[in-house]
Amino acid sequence: MKTLRIFQFIALLLASSSIFGQITPGTAPCTSTCTTSGSYPSGTGTSGMGSWGCLGSTPNPNWVAIGAGSNGYISLQLTQTNGSGNGIDVDFGVFGPFTSISAGCSSIITGSSPMVDCSFSSTSVETIEIPNASIGQIYIILITNYSGQSGTISLTPTSGTVNCNGISFNATATSTPATCNQPNGSVTVTPNGGVAPYTYLWNTPGNPTTQTVTNVPPGTYTVTIGSSPNPTNGQPVPPATATVTVANLNASYSSTSTPASCPMGHNGTATANFSMAGGSAGITASYSWNDPAGQMTKTATGLLPGTYICTIALSNGCVGTVTVTVGANPVAYSSSSTLVSCPGGSDGTATATMAPVVGTLSYAWNDPSAQSTQVATGLTAGSYTCVITSTIGCTGTVNVTVSEIPGMIATFSETINVSCNSGNDGHLKVAVIQGTPPYSYAWDHSASTTHTASDLFVGISTVTVTDALGCVVSASETLTQPDPLQINFLTSNQIICPEASTTLNVTGIGGNGAANGNYTFTWKENGTVIGTGESIVVDPLNDSTTYCVELTEVCGSPSTDSCMVINFPTPIVPIYRANKPYSCLPGDLVFYLDTTNLDQDDPIDSVIVHYGNGDMGVVYGNDSIHYIYTEAGLYTIDVTVTSDLGCVTTGTFQGIANVIANPVADFTFSANPTTIFETVVKMQDKSSPNVINWTWYSPGSTPNSSTYESPTFTFPEGVVATYTVQLIVETPEGCIDTTERILSVNSDIIFYAPNAFTPDGDEFNQTWKFYVSGIDEFNFELLIFNRWGEVIWETHDVNSTWDGTYNGAPCKEGAYSWVARVKDTYSDKKMTFNGAINILK
Repeated sequence: MKTLRIFQFIALLLASSSIFGQITPGTAPCTSTCTTSGSYPSGTGTSGMGSWGCLGSTPNPNWVAIGAGSNGYISLQLTQTNGSGNGIDVDFGVFGPFTSISAGCSSIITGSSPMVDCSFSSTSVETIEIPNASIGQIYIILITNYSGQSGTISLTPTSGTVNCNGISFNATATSTPATCNQPNGSVTVTPNGGVAPYTYLWNTPGNPTTQTVTNVPPGTYTVTIGSSPNPTNGQPVPPATATVTVANLNASYSSTSTPASCPMGHNGTATANFSMAGGSAGITASYSWNDPAGQMTKTATGLLPGTYICTIALSNGCVGTVTVTVGANPVAYSSSSTLVSCPGGSDGTATATMAPVVGTLSYAWNDPSAQSTQVATGLTAGSYTCVITSTIGCTGTVNVTVSEIPGMIATFSETINVSCNSGNDGHLKVAVIQGTPPYSYAWDHSASTTHTASDLFVGISTVTVTDALGCVVSASETLTQPDPLQINFLTSNQIICPEASTTLNVTGIGGNGAANGNYTFTWKENGTVIGTGESIVVDPLNDSTTYCVELTEVCGSPSTDSCMVINFPTPIVPIYRANKPYSCLPGDLVFYLDTTNLDQDDPIDSVIVHYGNGDMGVVYGNDSIHYIYTEAGLYTIDVTVTSDLGCVTTGTFQGIANVIANPVADFTFSANPTTIFETVVKMQDKSSPNVINWTWYSPGSTPNSSTYESPTFTFPEGVVATYTVQLIVETPEGCIDTTERILSVNSDIIFYAPNAFTPDGDEFNQTWKFYVSGIDEFNFELLIFNRWGEVIWETHDVNSTWDGTYNGAPCKEGAYSWVARVKDTYSDKKMTFNGAINILK
């Protein structure tokens, strides 16, 4: 079944049944209303029209007219709901087809109208089917409301096309293409259906209103075509639209080339081509090349290798460019040569070649004669260059090496240096290769005429060799001899302790070396031989003794000698002094060495010190000696001094260390602890012995310092606190000692107990309280007794109050007694207080 687009509904609401009943045959019972809505109010309060088709009755009728928009099958869904949205019974009958609504109404009234579809189902949803509808046909639908409830009728097309006027209207648009994005296309629209005359509106540039538009650029465009009204019913016909695309026909461009004959040749060609989409018949082209000549033909000639651009302008307005690369055919350049027959000769040749040969060639050699032929002659050995040039621009350079027959080479196959300094037993043997034997030899420092000379001195020796052809070659060699004998190490001048021994060492260089006992070292003491060898132990008896050593060797090189001196150091006499005549304990003393007469050539290495109290220590060099004595006394120190050379001396220093005992600082307070009401405290000095100065510091008191032996300080009254008092004492020697004591100022026990109160219910003096301070609150007991000694109130809380009751009942007016038991805050002392209370009412 063909599916058609749904356009509109035409709704026709007919008059009431009373009016309908008065309509006479042949007159139109209604007028039409064209609408896109598919919903209408249900018919209510309208009398039925009796039996009609399949409908046994037609209660509350409604009428709707539709028109076919195109040929085919039409299907509509009919529903009816009440005001609550619930479905209610709906029935229908369809009449038609008609040529117009008025014709349909007249036919229905006269009873001559055929019924196309009908249903009296009790459901709220019905399906209306109209087969074989044709464009422009009108169908009228009768819809009933059996329940009579107010509601809504909905009519929804599900297949087919309906409209208001029955006029089919569409359009077809065509185009001619544009070229190369130019505005030279055209568009034309052809209306199909509708009613002439037509109107046109394009969305092309300028919004033209003609049926055909020219000078249109490539793109997609829309045209809107307006129709005249439907001549049948005067209804407007909806406009038609059409879309058309103006294609863009582009030109394509290509190129070809032929290469130049060589990389520098100027005989390449380039050709530019074009083709047009849709064909290029009748299209002409002009060409413009960017080569140096600015050629304007399809094919550019005489080109060097490279890249060229051609602009192609077509007669239809299209313009394009092509890029062409002109290549080059390869050309090979090569060379060859012949050898110079003799070393240093000038009969060599060199040849330059180009392949393939392109054009006429010329040659330019860089030899001294600047030859210009393909083959250069009369050349000596060496490197040459030739530039080959073609008449079509090809240029190449070749390098040629002309060699010569190898000449003689003379080398020394044996070399023996002079064996002993100043000797002449050097030996050389020469070996010759190449050249033309036999060879003759001439030595510059030997009478030998053979290839060997064995009587050579140190230095450069040269031999000249001549072959059979008279070629000459020379070779030179440098012969060496041992260095002169030399003592390169001898123990330097020494200072040793008297009666000490030392080892002297010597080494030598030069000659044939010390290996295999070649060297002999001879030692002398003050001119007298005392031994041989590389080392010797000596123990000189006197200061400033001289020792010399002579070096000789087996070969006979000239001898050499060297000497050194051994001296004795100046004896060390240690003199130590203390840095002060005495020291208070701890005895912090420094002993320093008097260096006035010390020998600078043999300084002190270490000093062992015995401090006179069993202790000892070691210091090094000339450092001072620092020691702290822990006991008073007068001490003698002994020292043992060892020098860097190991020479030992001793010294004793009587009573050099005097250590004096310190005083002992001590004092007491006239009262400690004291109370906040007794804050004047006297200091009692207990220091010993031999104290002459006292210095007291007592922060927080008045005064806060003193230099009296036993001063008195006053501390703040009424303030519980602790105070630190310091005493510094000094002896005549300046020895001091310091001590500190802590003074405690404690609170006294203070209490207050009112002797009467008035628990009579007014706002004043309703309770009795025992006020106390300076006690341990965790060791407190308070008892109240009546006149018979009976406890009537008890507490252990220092903050509790008595309200004058006993077991919850008010006590009588009269006298009562109290007892308080407390413990001192700063001691274990316990105290009991008592008194009387009067209750007044």
